[in-house]
Amino acid sequence: MIRRWCIGLEVLVAGGAVPFGLLMIADPSGSLIGLEEAWLENSPFTNYLVPGLYLTFVIGFGMLVVAVAEFVQHRFAPMFTFLGGINLVAFEAIQIAIVPLSFLQFLFAGTGIALVAFGLWRIRERLSAPWSAT
Repeated sequence: MIRRWCIGLEVLVAGGAVPFGLLMIADPSGSLIGLEEAWLENSPFTNYLVPGLYLTFVIGFGMLVVAVAEFVQHRFAPMFTFLGGINLVAFEAIQIAIVPLSFLQFLFAGTGIALVAFGLWRIRERLSAPWSAT
C-alpha cells in the first residue's frame, strides 16, 4: 500500500516539475508562469534557467525514475524514494528562502516530507525482512 502511495506522489511531483521546469527553460525571465526576476535579487541566480534545469531534470525526471523503480520493485527503490524526498524538501526550502511564499511550495515540501517518511518506513521493512521481494 505504501509503495502505491510513493508511486502516486512521485508521478504527481514529476507531472508538476517537468512542465514548469520546461517553461522556466523556455523563458528564463519566468514571465510565462508569473515569476519575477526581481525575486532573484538575493540569490546566486540572475534568471530562472538553472532552477528550471534542476526542476526539470533532477526533480521531474528524477521522480519518474524513482516511480519506475518503485513500480518494478527495484531493491533500492525505498532508498531512491527517501533520497528523492530529501531532494524535493531541499529544493522547496531553498525556494521558500528566496522567492515569495506560495501554497505550492508548502504542498510540495509536504509531499517531499511524506516521501522521506515512506522511504524510511520501507527501508525499515526491508531491513527487518531482507529476503522479501517487497
